[in-house]
Amino acid sequence: MSEKPERSEAAERSEAPERRNAKRIAIRLPVVYRGPDGTPKHGTTENVSRRGMLLVAQEQAAEGTRLRVAVTGLDGREREIVAEVVRSTPEGRVAVSIAESDAAKIDAIVDSDPETPPAK
Repeated sequence: MSEKPERSEAAERSEAPERRNAKRIAIRLPVVYRGPDGTPKHGTTENVSRRGMLLVAQEQAAEGTRLRVAVTGLDGREREIVAEVVRSTPEGRVAVSIAESDAAKIDAIVDSDPETPPAK
């Protein structure tokens, strides 16, 4: 008898086909994000890819809102990217797409080993 593979929470929430085509890694990194009003708000990433991220934010954000997101990577460097909210939950989970021009800025985050501690 074979064991059933474990399903992630995300897979259980939705039976919709996977639409992502970029490598995504589950990683918690600190972020400071700013909306149109410029007020800095703190959160963390839940997962990151070249094309987007899922943020655990302080509050829900309206779909289509442009954000400036400063992500501190495993190497200790902060990278600021431009992102657009594609969906948001009342609990503060905010999915954003990353501007194509900023995708290369997070390559180091996506391609790095999550087990490697930040550089000092």
